[in-house]
Amino acid sequence: MVVGESEGVVHAKVRFAFGGSADAEISIDDEKRVMTVDYKSGPFKGKQIIAVKDARLVASWDVRFRGVYRLAGEWNEGHFRSGTVHALERLVAGPLTDFSRSASVPNR
Repeated sequence: MVVGESEGVVHAKVRFAFGGSADAEISIDDEKRVMTVDYKSGPFKGKQIIAVKDARLVASWDVRFRGVYRLAGEWNEGHFRSGTVHALERLVAGPLTDFSRSASVPNR
């Protein structure tokens, strides 16, 4: 859920399928075709970067799990990899939406 925007950065509350939520800052570099999600709180902190490179969608994670989520490290890694792949597949297969012009983000 979008909670605000400042200086080209969207501030959002993110709810995860596995439970839990986080505060995140989302930025898009149209020129480089890169979206960065910087997770500031929640089960983990760090960045997810999604980019278009050589006509392919590429996603990378650099996060540190916190609390009880650290105990399931290997499972978390596989779960995030699988979730990311499925989300990117849905983006490619489904109708595309221009989120840069979303009505939920004022003045974009």
